[in-house]
Amino acid sequence: MLTRSVTKKSVCRQCVHIIINSDVRYLQMIESASVTVLQILKLDDDTKFKITMAIREAVINAIYHGNKNDVKKKVEISYVFDNKKLEIIVTDEGNGFNYKSLPNPTKKENLLKPFGRGIFFIRSFMDKVNFTHEADKGLTLRMIKNL
Repeated sequence: MLTRSVTKKSVCRQCVHIIINSDVRYLQMIESASVTVLQILKLDDDTKFKITMAIREAVINAIYHGNKNDVKKKVEISYVFDNKKLEIIVTDEGNGFNYKSLPNPTKKENLLKPFGRGIFFIRSFMDKVNFTHEADKGLTLRMIKNL
């Protein structure tokens, strides 16, 4: 885990960068790092819960859907934050997906399915969500929460 501070115009930006193998056994470590970052930001419990859930869903998607559970592939998680904004960047080494074509989990036929709500939660809990895919680099999910 790499942590560093960057000072710009009296705003101190912090950065935490973690690289894991595509293995769900690392989820607890990511959740612990997330909780630590959110404690530094002194957010209320409801906001911490929502952001932690968004990060968890993003990392699970990167492992399962992006890297297809290939433990040789990596998932990178970065937290960049100051007192005004938290940005979480999750990158996998997969082929990406068409996020615009995902089924709506609130439709009647999807309500009882045990999967398919991760991106919905991420979009609901974060202020800005952006997907980018680069050939040979994987999918990057950028989530921003204004503080």
